Formats: sequence, structure tokens, C-alpha cells
Amino acid sequence: MNYPLHIKFKALSFSNQANVLDGSGESLFYIKQKLFKIREKITVFKDDSQTETLCFIAADRMIDWSAKYNFTHANGTSLGGIQRKGARSLWKAEYQIFDQEGTDFMLKEESAFVRLMDGFIGEIPILGLFSGFFFNPIYNITRVSDGTVVMQLIKERAFLETGYRIEQLTPLDASEELRVLLGGLTAMILERYRG
Repeated sequence: MNYPLHIKFKALSFSNQANVLDGSGESLFYIKQKLFKIREKITVFKDDSQTETLCFIAADRMIDWSAKYNFTHANGTSLGGIQRKGARSLWKAEYQIFDQEGTDFMLKEESAFVRLMDGFIGEIPILGLFSGFFFNPIYNITRVSDGTVVMQLIKERAFLETGYRIEQLTPLDASEELRVLLGGLTAMILERYRG
């Protein structure tokens, strides 16, 4: 893939929808979260025409802070998943990304202060419209075995819309790269309204 990738969320949409673009502006995938589902479900399409499904991201239980989100190919083959680390995620987002053998990557927010300020300023009328210019959280994805940072997700400066940039810092094999990207996309959807 041609990095950096860019996630552009639709600003005026009832459900979470985003286009994922590569470094040259070509569409890689389109993600859409189903609205009014008891168990959250996100579909990853090849593009915004939504005609070819690539994979699904689905919660393993109804509304729950620590739900696991499982990744599957359109044909049903498991790709792994992601799970929030419960109460630890109140101050700084923290997620485990896993495959069939266990947790192999962690996604962690760099700064609790940036998260707190983004959330606080974002709630102030009028001033909150500009919080996206000043407080932009950064999320690191690290390999559990050696602590190497493999990717960074950076909230981009924006007015009224949310976008993220994904930088690859360490090469990954194809299955790891897909799992880490799906984990990052899921976390960004879950964290989108929290800064």
C-alpha cells in the first residue's frame, strides 16, 4: 500500500461512513457502520459504490464497553479482532489487536492530556468548533513481542469533519498489515466522538 493512508469520515451522515485513501488519493476501501443494530457491525467495501464487500467487523455481544470486534473476510474466514482494555481506556485509549493465537499488537493513545482537552474544548459552544485545530490525538500501534511501533494514527487538523492519517513505521507481512489496519479503523470509529 502507498502510505500515508487517509481516513475521511463523512461529516453529515447518521451512521459512521468513511473513505480510506492511499498516499496518491486512490480509494482503498469504504467503511460503513450499520445504524440501529443491537450488535455493532461495520462493513468494509472495495469502494464507495458499496457493491463489493471485502470484510466485516462485528461485535461479539450487545452494547458493552469491553466487547470484542471480530474481523472476517466476506467468505467468513477469520482475520482476528480487536478489544478495548476496559477501564484503562477512560483516560487513554488502549486496545488489543489479536489473531487466532492471541494478542500480537497493542493500540495506545499517546497523551491523556490531549484527549482531555479535545473532549473538554469540544463541548464548549462555538469554541468547540475549533478544537480540531489544536488538539489532535496520536495513536501508536506496537508489536507486543518487542515493543516496536509499527503504525501511527494521527487525527488531522480539521473544521467540522474528522480525518486521520495512517503512517507505516515498520514493514508488516500482508496478513498483519490487514489486521492492524482493520484494528486501527475500528478504534477510530469507536474513538471518533471521544477526541
